[in-house]
Amino acid sequence: SGDSDYKVMGFVEDDQRKVGKVINGTPIYSGTGLRDLLGNLEIAELIIAITSLSNDRKNEIVDICLEYDVKVRTVPKANSWVKGKLSLNQIKEININDLLGR
Repeated sequence: SGDSDYKVMGFVEDDQRKVGKVINGTPIYSGTGLRDLLGNLEIAELIIAITSLSNDRKNEIVDICLEYDVKVRTVPKANSWVKGKLSLNQIKEININDLLGR
């Protein structure tokens, strides 16, 4: 495992039962407090790891991130990971066209 330029500052979760817990020393924050979080921490990127997130919620998250000049990336569905592992180059910057719904 090599060094990466990423430092995980926290996880954001809409499920309030998970908020306040910690994963490997990293806190889980509430999605409803995303503006406060981005305003208080120096966040460069937010990675959406939930592939089943609704377009409305995704749009809302992207809008908030745009306000704070935070890049948004997404993780592909697990069945497209190489040998069951996610590589950093699979984490793509979000395409606004993807959010427009069909």
